[in-house]
Amino acid sequence: MANHTWRGDALVVNQVDTIVPSGTWVTGDEITLTINGRALIVTVGSAVGNTDIANIINAAWNASDSTTGLLGSESRNFGGDEIPEFSEITSSVAVETVSLTGDDQKPFTLAVAENSSAGSLTHSASATAAKGPNHLIAENFDSGSLPSAGDTVYIQSGSTSILYGLSALASVAVDNVFIFAGYTGFIGLPRVNLDNAADYIEYRQRYLRCPVNVEVRVGSGSGSSSGRIQLDFVAATTKLIVFGTGSSVEPDRYALQIKGGDLVAGEAYIFSGEVDFAPDGADTAAFDQTTVSGSATLRCSAGCSFDKLNVEGSSTVSTDSNVADAKVRDTATWHKGSGAVTAVDVQGGTLSLMGTGTVTTLNLGSATVDASGLLEAVTITSTNIRSSGFTWSDPQAKLTTTNPIATSSVSIASGSFDPGPGRTVDIT
Repeated sequence: MANHTWRGDALVVNQVDTIVPSGTWVTGDEITLTINGRALIVTVGSAVGNTDIANIINAAWNASDSTTGLLGSESRNFGGDEIPEFSEITSSVAVETVSLTGDDQKPFTLAVAENSSAGSLTHSASATAAKGPNHLIAENFDSGSLPSAGDTVYIQSGSTSILYGLSALASVAVDNVFIFAGYTGFIGLPRVNLDNAADYIEYRQRYLRCPVNVEVRVGSGSGSSSGRIQLDFVAATTKLIVFGTGSSVEPDRYALQIKGGDLVAGEAYIFSGEVDFAPDGADTAAFDQTTVSGSATLRCSAGCSFDKLNVEGSSTVSTDSNVADAKVRDTATWHKGSGAVTAVDVQGGTLSLMGTGTVTTLNLGSATVDASGLLEAVTITSTNIRSSGFTWSDPQAKLTTTNPIATSSVSIASGSFDPGPGRTVDIT
């Protein structure tokens, strides 16, 4: 099985789309050009020949506003330069063919429509396809080819980002993808495109899509690591191992962002660094087994699901997701938010209750249950105190235990027990 090392040195070729009008146009016909849900609408005036139509499309695309550069009695809702997504593309015209050329190897997706009884537009999307050093293409690997089934991908060093063509490996059953700490480029696109004077919400694919049954390792070796790596495991069985991450370049996002995965057999092991699972509102992430240890930080949205969650070492985990079986050890901290937990075993560190998610069974050892941050009531069905040296901190009296707290052979006096004011204790 072959190895493929990312090199990122392909020559730049910019995307070119063409639009060719034909048929018979009349005054009042409409042409609508759309990128990312934003439309440039041109209403045909008295000049109705196909060459005229091509010229008014070209003028509208390059115009700074709705009136500058009008060729006759046509009208438009905007000038193309007013729309950030359009301003990345330059229009030119030759006879009856409009050529739209992207900038800086960026691919674009354009929809073309006409409202005309007899005029039509032929749109050739990607008549010339974009490619360059930031594309996941064969030319950017030392092998000169894209990886095949059973191969291993190495992203070892350099700062050339992987931004486009992010589905190239999605259906290729590579065995491994290794992203080293010596690589400082970005993988994936940010939520907001800031490349131009006016920003816009990114519409291109933002995450690198990983294939089924792949093992992905991030951050091994020496180096400062990437400030943005975005991986999509779709709904596939995957093993993720994180040795470290870089410092994030995006506000409110960690450097490593993960979505997708498989609740039945997916595995994640995070030893160091800062990781987001499903950071965007509509995203989901799912793993059968997740272990966070060392000094790592993991943050999980409500779109996550875990079967088994282990929080160890001095790590910090924050979740708003459902968890079937959780363990907290050592000096680790789990900030549990709104998701429900079936069973949690806290034998070290702190279980910090931050949201309304219920707990079915809580086993507490020489560790802390901290409810001081709760603003609303939380119900714990069954609580078992297993060891001395425990701390139960509920100063605002927000916890309700359905069943009496069981202390087994442990005296309640062997720990710190603060259920809050105005409580009733039932001793049996």
